[in-house]
Amino acid sequence: MKIAIMQPYFFPYLGYFNLMAACDVFISLDNVQYISRGWVNRNRILQSNGVYTFTVPLTAASRDLWINQRTIAPEFEEFKHKFIKQLDAGYRKAPFYPNILAIIEENLNNTGDNIARLCESTLMAVMNYLGLTKKMYIASQLMNQEDAWQLCGKHKLIKLLQLLHGTHYLNPVGGMSLYQKDDFSKYGIKLLFVKPLLPSYRQGSRKKFYNRLSIIDVLMFNSRKEISNLLKQYKLIS
Repeated sequence: MKIAIMQPYFFPYLGYFNLMAACDVFISLDNVQYISRGWVNRNRILQSNGVYTFTVPLTAASRDLWINQRTIAPEFEEFKHKFIKQLDAGYRKAPFYPNILAIIEENLNNTGDNIARLCESTLMAVMNYLGLTKKMYIASQLMNQEDAWQLCGKHKLIKLLQLLHGTHYLNPVGGMSLYQKDDFSKYGIKLLFVKPLLPSYRQGSRKKFYNRLSIIDVLMFNSRKEISNLLKQYKLIS
């Protein structure tokens, strides 16, 4: 069984979903340290003057807290209204704007105060829309608290893989500098890296193509069938 493990991100870019498409089971790695100015609660969308980076506001907290211990700030209500206006400004002429906006609004309006749960909600919403029938587990619900605190790095990943009897671990290609196949093979697990190809697509009437934007951009401009083809555009590297 091929298992992918990644931190939960808020409407992440296409490559994240290439990883999901390549695996049999996906694990949301919510019990690791939240990285400030990472991509958990940040991403990029189009605006009339180019690309805009948005950030879901979080309550100030210790740098040592896990992702699932970080809470959404009271300013989230203000963020929601501004974000919807930005989406309207950037995508109101996009062919799939009404349907995708409805999905986004539903997620924004039905969230609690935990950023990990909000991110996982957006992942599930996109998966359901695209018909990606993958089982998703939450790392903090799989592991006992003692293991979660004591294990880190590759050791935490291996524990998660063992809990679900994974035979293959799928990691983004950026992890090639972090993990070696021997680290996993001694546990009977084959390490594979997923390299998304990220082909271009039409972004309305824009002549310049902006790559690596939030999946929101892909959803706005492409049909389910077109996105299904984009999800298959990756290479597996052993």
